[in-house]
Amino acid sequence: MALPGQVRWFSRLAQPLSPDEAAAAAAYARSLGLGPECDVVEDWREVERIARDPRSAQGWWSREEAERVRLTREAAGRIGEELLLETLTAAVEGHAESTYARAVEAGGDEALARVASGAALMAIHNRALALLSGSGAEHVFVQKYALFASGRWPLGTRGTTFTLF
Repeated sequence: MALPGQVRWFSRLAQPLSPDEAAAAAAYARSLGLGPECDVVEDWREVERIARDPRSAQGWWSREEAERVRLTREAAGRIGEELLLETLTAAVEGHAESTYARAVEAGGDEALARVASGAALMAIHNRALALLSGSGAEHVFVQKYALFASGRWPLGTRGTTFTLF
């Protein structure tokens, strides 16, 4: 796993999970009510199939979205809506080009690299939101960001198995 402050966007795509990565992925999956089974997708074609399959986002995406809405309300109540928006914007600002460039370097075509970059930007946003709301380091959004920071891309589910690239 990446050290704090060290982000390796998309640097470990398709590689076998290290023991630390497997534990982090299983913890993230369990936090969303999924089983602990995790699998690594091996190529960009399979990523595209998963990304296009609406079933791959069932369950976990709606849970993440409900949590994002809840945390937004909570954080806005703590620090005010204006400061919340400014802080979240600042957290994401400047990362779009670097995440996109790293996804292209990792072998993604333009469209998939933009999807990967967008997913990474959302992970940055949601991690900041979790921290601003007072949630701890074990929060599901902090866990997901850690997977991205270590070079992975959490994708969704294939059957009951959580997939990463």
